[in-house]
Order: sequence, then structure tokens, then C-alpha cells
Amino acid sequence: MSLHDGTVVRLRPMTAGDEPALRAFVEAISPESRRLRFCGSISPERAAALLTDCSCPGDRALIAAVPGARSIVAHAASYRLGPDLAEVAFLVADAWQGHGLGSLMLSRLAAEAGEQGVRSLFADVAPENGRMLTVFKRLGHPVQIRPDGGLVEVRISIPPSVPAPALAA
Repeated sequence: MSLHDGTVVRLRPMTAGDEPALRAFVEAISPESRRLRFCGSISPERAAALLTDCSCPGDRALIAAVPGARSIVAHAASYRLGPDLAEVAFLVADAWQGHGLGSLMLSRLAAEAGEQGVRSLFADVAPENGRMLTVFKRLGHPVQIRPDGGLVEVRISIPPSVPAPALAA
């Protein structure tokens, strides 16, 4: 798939074999990017453990990599919270932020969630994470954004007939 600047990335479901590369990805992320993703300070080890845990039914994780490279440049996941609700979260390598990768991954997750009966996506976002809030606003689905304590709660309505683009194997 191509990003805004024409760079090609490969999106695919995360597998158990991705754990070492995912750990290396998280260790290379700046503390600020980890803080924004997890809404607080977190060690690379703990962050990697949380990203690799998609063990509940309906959970879905995607990784992005440059074709021909083994390193991961982004991780996105949806975590099923109920029959029609899922939480979404993203972590994009610092050098890859602002190129449309988060938007691409959100679009894929929203489509797949819609196919599985999810009608609403949820995210807690740090108020200073303007890039992520913009990604949610630009998805093209109805979005509600409201302050919630020290965070911003985002809810996205998913129509029932959103087709998911095919994933690379």
C-alpha cells in the first residue's frame, strides 16, 4: 500500500513470530511517542508486552513494514470491548509519523471491525496528541471528541457495510 508520499508499506496481521521485531520497534521509539501512545510513562519492555497481547476473541493487531525489510515501522490494534464496541490504538515510528500510516491503518481496522459487527470505535487520546486526533477526524466516519478527565475520548461510528481492503499475506 502507498502512503501520501508514495512510499510503499506492507500491512499485515501481527503474528507470534513478530515478537522480537516488535520489541526492537518499541525500543527504538522515543519516550515521548511511547508516552503519547500509552497516555503515560512506560518502559519499552512493558510497552512491547502490551502490544503483543491480543489474546481476547475479536482483538486484532496489524503491523506495517517496508517491503523487503524485517523491521516494523508501525503497530495498530483494535481490542474488542463488547459485541459492537472496540478500542483502537496506534504506535508509529518517529521517522514515519505524519506520512499517513496511522490513517491507513485506522481505515483498515475500521473496515475489519465493521465486518465483525463493531459499530463504534473508541480511543483515549492525550490532549496534546494533535496528530492522532487529526487521524480520527479524517477517517470519514462520524466522530465524537470530548474531554474526559485528563484525556480526550474519541468515538467513531462505523457503518455496517464498510468493506476491508485485502491484506498482504
